[in-house]
Amino acid sequence: MKTTHLTEVEIALCAEAVATDSAANTVSDFSKKHLNHCDSCKKQVNDLAETIRQKYNDEIVIGLNNVMRKRSVLFSWIGL
Repeated sequence: MKTTHLTEVEIALCAEAVATDSAANTVSDFSKKHLNHCDSCKKQVNDLAETIRQKYNDEIVIGLNNVMRKRSVLFSWIGL
């Protein structure tokens, strides 16, 4: 019997849902059931979810750095 794995799109959707803590609401029942039994797909989802989380965290840091830089420029114009 051949095991049907999740497609790349399904893995990406599951990973995004896991990374954003919305898996309970957005992942299909088929995908949830498959991930409970397939270590290969589960690993792919978890690896991709970690990459998504890291990218999101990096973007937050970049955004905060830009805000802080703009604020310091503003304060230097004001003379503070």
